[in-house]
Amino acid sequence: VLAHHGADLVHSGESDAVLAALSLLGDANVTSDGRLSLIASLAHSVQLEPTAASRYLQAADLAWRSAMPGEAEALRELVQARSTLFSSGWSRPFPGSGVRPAALSAGALPGIRIEATLANAVALLGSGRYSAAQESAAKALSEAAAVHNGYLAGRSLFDQAIGAQLQGNNRRAAGLLRDARARSPARVRQPGPRHAAVSLVYAGQALLRLEPVSAHNLAVDAAGNLDALEPTPAGLGAAMRSAAALLEAGALFDLGEVQRGLDGLLAARLMLDPEAPFAGALSAWTALIEHSAALSHGYPRRAGEVLDWAQRPLGGTAELCLLRAAAADSAGRAESAAHHLRQLREESLPALLAWTAVEVPLLECLTALRNGQRARAVGHLSLALRKAVDLDVLRPLAGAGPEVRSLLMERVGGPEAAAVRTVLQQRTPENISALTPRELEILTLLPSHLSLRQVAEDLQLSVNTVKTHVRILYSKLGVTNRHDAVEAAFRHGHVA
Repeated sequence: VLAHHGADLVHSGESDAVLAALSLLGDANVTSDGRLSLIASLAHSVQLEPTAASRYLQAADLAWRSAMPGEAEALRELVQARSTLFSSGWSRPFPGSGVRPAALSAGALPGIRIEATLANAVALLGSGRYSAAQESAAKALSEAAAVHNGYLAGRSLFDQAIGAQLQGNNRRAAGLLRDARARSPARVRQPGPRHAAVSLVYAGQALLRLEPVSAHNLAVDAAGNLDALEPTPAGLGAAMRSAAALLEAGALFDLGEVQRGLDGLLAARLMLDPEAPFAGALSAWTALIEHSAALSHGYPRRAGEVLDWAQRPLGGTAELCLLRAAAADSAGRAESAAHHLRQLREESLPALLAWTAVEVPLLECLTALRNGQRARAVGHLSLALRKAVDLDVLRPLAGAGPEVRSLLMERVGGPEAAAVRTVLQQRTPENISALTPRELEILTLLPSHLSLRQVAEDLQLSVNTVKTHVRILYSKLGVTNRHDAVEAAFRHGHVA
């Protein structure tokens, strides 16, 4: 049964059951049979366990000293291609991104063809070729749907979600993940590295949505499920470890553990091999997050180190130009900052991250405010808000600085009210006080032109409840009116 149907079972999401059945046969019986060794190698490779997959692939080669049957040859090519993704033999562009057409044409199993297409999609993602990767994953989805294979359909949607998340498009990634869950069989919930990959995508979403507790827990969970991946300096295993370290450190920083967060961001940056898969996107994430963190807490030298490091992996990109503009602005070099911002506007530099489109108008907003161009600043902030809401990416807004955040408070009653409140409620350790979450929520609404009745309606509270909260707020802030409450809130850092 395993010899004839094992591959089909793996391609249906039953790799756990297949491995359990193979274990009952005993390792000696499996490794002495070329077909069973290939089935074992396939099951381990699908579960992202490359060391075990490689061992059984070698056993298959030893057991099959003569030519393999066509179907087995196609299966071997597939496992070899998948194994290379996780080895130190990775290089960009990835030369072994799929199964050889000659071998594939001999394979009768549709699952092998779909898996080969998915392996190609992952390789293209790792090389930063997102459009080609999406086409490959979409092709796999179409073929999986044609044979009613929900497991492989879910896998193809998940691969597309990885591409969207790498680019920082939370909204698209979330939609693809919902579709992937809907297509995948409910019983398929594999622990280990595949579970880690899912956790990393969700952690990235949470970090960009300003949900640092969830981001931290998911990143820690991902790191704990990567033990089966070989500790090589290259390959997908290294990329996944770098991503887990980056997301955990970014979450710690957002939770107010500034020094631990900065230390972790440095460690994540040093872990990142510029030749590893996904290096382009991960380098952009790392550079933008660490550079912003260093500048916001008064570490210009550290920000300079990040900028120097970014020259190689981000050369010629919008992200590197953005970093240069932010560094110049922070150092008071207005002409240099303006020059780099003009480059961003006029030269159509390729962007690795979708949320760079939020960062650029935020910096434009800040420079306009410093030049006394309030109307222009409002326009840039409006653009940044629209982009942030479209992408479901709020993190850049939270780190925009007190000048921009002051302007942002005037938008509490606008169409992006929910996003604005989420941003303004972010607090750093030095800003945490005795204010309750509800009091802080009401405080962020006070600068708007909403009446207390409208505030109550917005928060689904009674007017009397809101009035009680306001009286307590005034008492805690030592003020007697709405204007002074807002001023005190900024002064004491409650909403700064």
